[in-house]
Amino acid sequence: MVPGVSVEVGPAAVVLVGERPLRVLSSAVVRGGFTEARAIVNLHVHKKDPCLDPAAMIDAFARRARVPAPWIGLLTGALTERARVGHAATEGYRALAVTTVGLSNLVSAGHSPIAVSRHSTINTVVVVDADPEPAALVNAVITVTEVKGLALRTAGLVMPDGKIERVLKGHLRHENAAPRHRILEDPCVRAIGPMDATRVYSFA
Repeated sequence: MVPGVSVEVGPAAVVLVGERPLRVLSSAVVRGGFTEARAIVNLHVHKKDPCLDPAAMIDAFARRARVPAPWIGLLTGALTERARVGHAATEGYRALAVTTVGLSNLVSAGHSPIAVSRHSTINTVVVVDADPEPAALVNAVITVTEVKGLALRTAGLVMPDGKIERVLKGHLRHENAAPRHRILEDPCVRAIGPMDATRVYSFA
């Protein structure tokens, strides 16, 4: 684990808290972009929730759970209690990765039609015990995104034509596609060695 960073996994949310502010680059719905935060909240929402005020939703949960401010907030329709936590260390750097996986609204970039955003997501938080430059944060987001794509392909979710099959009642139509638990066990939820070299606190 990364010293000074705690992780709490539960049905309501996944919460990471730093003893000191973390430098962050993210695409979070609440306080995304370049910023600093004491906590990262990945809040579970019902798939039919319109989420009209994400900031208020994150704020209400964070205050109720006594999460230290300032915080960054993500929303997901995935079951947060099934989040996977991985960690690794190399050459004096320690890394922590936490992932929640939602597969009910799958798309394939460049192949799927343009669509509105849905709650089902793959939210990945990567924390590295280091002092990152802004460029390293950007590179880390790119690397994490590449790993997520590789995880889906490794699990057989991306078809040869680039399309991704829909999930029906937890099972995939394509006979060679991996079941949901394969994704949850994939290396995308681990802190990967090459990520240590980016020296970042980041998530995508």
